[in-house]
Amino acid sequence: MLWNKSTVAELKRVATRSLAAACRIECIPLERHVRTGHFRKPIVIQPGRIDRDRVVVSVSDAAEVLLRDWPKPTSERRLAAIRACLAVMRGEKPTRAARQAFIVAAKDARILLSEQV
Repeated sequence: MLWNKSTVAELKRVATRSLAAACRIECIPLERHVRTGHFRKPIVIQPGRIDRDRVVVSVSDAAEVLLRDWPKPTSERRLAAIRACLAVMRGEKPTRAARQAFIVAAKDARILLSEQV
């Protein structure tokens, strides 16, 4: 899949929409969306300076980091993680798919500090 501006715009639109609005528009039950939005275990990364660790606890957190703070913008694994986050937000995949893709991308970028399994 080619990464283009429309995909970025779609991810930003989905990521910034409130959960209740997303559930009404996409006809996903609110309980299901809330249950699948947060990771069971947090992921700790260090995307920038040494003294600035970041704890990622949800798909929306992961999407925000991937879009704004990622050190390797052209990484194929980063793009796969963004696609996984988008699929979870659409209700097409379970939350663990986005979490696992994010961990793989963070390892590739060498910013992963801790993953709790």
